[in-house]
Amino acid sequence: MIEIGKPKIRSGERPAVRYAAYAADTWEKEGEEALEAISKAQYELGIKYAAAQIKAQGLKGKDASAAGAIYINLLQELSVVHSIIENTNNSFIVRTKGCPFFHEWKTAGVDPLKLCESFGNSFMQGLCEGVNPGLRYSITRSMSGGSPYCEKRIDLK
Repeated sequence: MIEIGKPKIRSGERPAVRYAAYAADTWEKEGEEALEAISKAQYELGIKYAAAQIKAQGLKGKDASAAGAIYINLLQELSVVHSIIENTNNSFIVRTKGCPFFHEWKTAGVDPLKLCESFGNSFMQGLCEGVNPGLRYSITRSMSGGSPYCEKRIDLK
């Protein structure tokens, strides 16, 4: 079993991009087993990030809007251009342009879509479940899939 290190960095720091490049390199060298390890590590980081943000922001809610507030903070830390499409208790939708990891993954010669699924989606599902196990994260449009932007949803099930 491949273990992926869990960096002790803030998500908005340059080391987060280096960690994304490290994930791409590990996947390229180690194969599909590395994707599983990346996914598990990112999921756990997402849960920890949510707990830290709930405390830092003083969030009381456990709905889609609360998870959205944490996600917006993450996007701001990463300097990702975004626009909120919907923000209710049951559904949070955001569009993003530019990804701090996409270039690193393309430069590494790996499939950005597959790494996005293991790296980004796992982190975000961990973040959502860290707020409320009933929250689900999904991507309806993806730059790594050819769209000019990503559209992401957090839904309360």
